[in-house]
Amino acid sequence: KPSSNPDHAGDWLTRLVAADSGDWTSEGQRGGAYAKVLRWAFEKQGLFRGKPPDVDVYIDDGRKGEYTYNPDYVKCAAIWNRTQPDGKEGHQVPAPNVDNFAYVKVKNRGTSVAKSVTVDAFQANPGSALAYPDDWKKMNTPQLAAPDIPGRSRGIKVGPFHWIPTAGSNAILMAVSTPNDLNNLSNFPPGKSIPHWRLVPNDNNLGMRKV
Repeated sequence: KPSSNPDHAGDWLTRLVAADSGDWTSEGQRGGAYAKVLRWAFEKQGLFRGKPPDVDVYIDDGRKGEYTYNPDYVKCAAIWNRTQPDGKEGHQVPAPNVDNFAYVKVKNRGTSVAKSVTVDAFQANPGSALAYPDDWKKMNTPQLAAPDIPGRSRGIKVGPFHWIPTAGSNAILMAVSTPNDLNNLSNFPPGKSIPHWRLVPNDNNLGMRKV
């Protein structure tokens, strides 16, 4: 209908984001996962002069903060484990049932400084469905503040996050936020779960690594 046709691409984006925010109850799909992908898709087509948001913090899963398809998003190398809190880069296999220490590198795709940055850390057993929030628990160090992150940053290391892995496989989820770029976890409170394959690759504020 002509009355529903937006006059500008920005209006069309606004309506798509609003539609995404709603739950598709008949299919059990929770809304709120795709707003950042939608914004990026319009950016790549020339909206916003083809530029990213002024502040766009992210955890690099190999896509440099963008949203091209990545089948290996659960192998985010910007997240790593150390068996001692030595601050070194380079992943070590977690030692089960004892103290381990996780780290993450956070970047900023925007052009302005990201301030008041925080990182939240979660762990899970990959034997679970890895749905958020049901199958994830906060690490012993649940959150750390990060330094300000300059625009187009090469990366700021945040950690150590103290955690105790279980025997066998584990999974780590990191979530970075700043007041100007919140992650999507708040869209999924208890009782409104989402599978990791819908959540993680569609929010560059999130990084996941199976270890």
